[in-house]
Amino acid sequence: MERLTESQDFQETVKAGKQLSDFAVSVSDFRWNARFSTRYSPTRHLLVTRLHPYQVEMFGALGGESSFSRLGPLIYFPADVEIATLETPTQGKSHNIVFAFSNNWLERHGFSSINNLGESRQCLDLTSACLTMYLHRTGSELLNPGMASDFLLNSLAEALTVELLNHVNRSTRDKRVRSTGGRLDTAGLHRVLEMVAHDPGCRLSDLAAELGWSAGHLGKAFRNTTGISLHKHIAQVRIGWAQELLKAETPIKQVAYRLGFSGVSAFSRAYFNETGHRPSDWRDGAAPSAMH
Repeated sequence: MERLTESQDFQETVKAGKQLSDFAVSVSDFRWNARFSTRYSPTRHLLVTRLHPYQVEMFGALGGESSFSRLGPLIYFPADVEIATLETPTQGKSHNIVFAFSNNWLERHGFSSINNLGESRQCLDLTSACLTMYLHRTGSELLNPGMASDFLLNSLAEALTVELLNHVNRSTRDKRVRSTGGRLDTAGLHRVLEMVAHDPGCRLSDLAAELGWSAGHLGKAFRNTTGISLHKHIAQVRIGWAQELLKAETPIKQVAYRLGFSGVSAFSRAYFNETGHRPSDWRDGAAPSAMH
C-alpha cells in the first residue's frame, strides 16, 4: 500500500487498510517532526481527508508552483505531480483516511485522466461534502467491517471517483449565490449546504461574509428555501459529523475541538439537546442515530 511520503522525520502508522483491484483505502496516523519538509511525486492519485485535528500548520504546492497553500482537511494529490511542502514550525500528528487509485481505475470507468483542478489551493484544500462523506464512510467500514465489506468498499470507491470528477467539472462553473423572491436558487442552496458540510464548525456570520451577504439576509433566505433555520441545519450537520468521528474512535475532546465547541461540556450539552443522548451512548452503541 503506497505511503504518502518517505522520510525519517515523518512516520505513517496504518490502523486499517485494504487493497482491491486498482485502488487502495486506509486509515492511518501521521506524525512529523519540527522542520519536516518533503518533495514527493505519488505514483497514484491520492484523495485524503483528515479526521483530526481539523487544521495543521503545513503548507504545500504542486508541480513546481512558487506559491504555497495551507493543506486543508480534504486534499487531492494528482498522480505523477510533485508535491512540495514547506518546513513545519513544530512537530505534529493527524489521523487520516486515504483513497489511492491508479490511471487504470480511471480508464475502467471511461476516463483517460482527471483534468487539472487548477492551482494548488484548489487541490490542497477541496470543498466537497460528498467526497468527505464517502471517505468517512470508507474509514468506518475499514475500522468496523461488516458483511460484504469488499463489495461496499468497491461501491464507495466508485462513488468517490465519480464525485471527484463531478467536482472537477463544478470547479469551473459560476459559484455566485443568488436568490429569487427571498429564496436561494438551486445552485446557491447547494453551495451553502456544501460549505456547512465541509466545515460544520462554521458560524452563520462566517458563511455570510464569504458569500458577500449579511447574516440576516442569508438566514432568512435559507429558512424561506428549506423551512428550517440555518442555525438548526448547522447544528444537525455537526451532530452527524460527531457521530461519524465517534464511530471512528476519535477522542471526545478532539470531536469537540474539530466541531468548533469551546470544550467537551459545551459539545455534550449540544449533542444532548439534538439527540436526547450523551456522546458516549452513541459510541457504545446504546443510542440510535436519529435526531429530534
